[in-house]
Amino acid sequence: VTAAWRKMVVKCLMKAEEMRLSSLAFPALGTGSLHGNLRITAQFMLEALEEFGSKRPLHLTNISIAVLEQHVLEALHNGMRERYIENMRLWNPEYEEKMSGDLLICGESSDILEEAIQPINRALCVLFT
Repeated sequence: VTAAWRKMVVKCLMKAEEMRLSSLAFPALGTGSLHGNLRITAQFMLEALEEFGSKRPLHLTNISIAVLEQHVLEALHNGMRERYIENMRLWNPEYEEKMSGDLLICGESSDILEEAIQPINRALCVLFT
């Protein structure tokens, strides 16, 4: 199943590139009612992204994976982080882990956004200091 999903993700990415789309969002496949293995989901999603990236796309430069539940996000993040670290250590055995990224938060008002952002910023400060 995961090999078929990986192929489907690559096919969707290629179609988006063909259509000259600049961004595309995917759900975290297999994490909803199917209750799939989150590590396997992270692996095949990353494999698909790597395969697509190896084709040197010109248009599709922003690809997102949509996650609705915190435990799914954490499991996918851990699976992707482990894969990334493993790949980096293959190229450089002395690789040290460093992380950075973007977070998009949406809300109905600036007050709601501020309430959401403050605990995230505090958590990030604790995590990365």
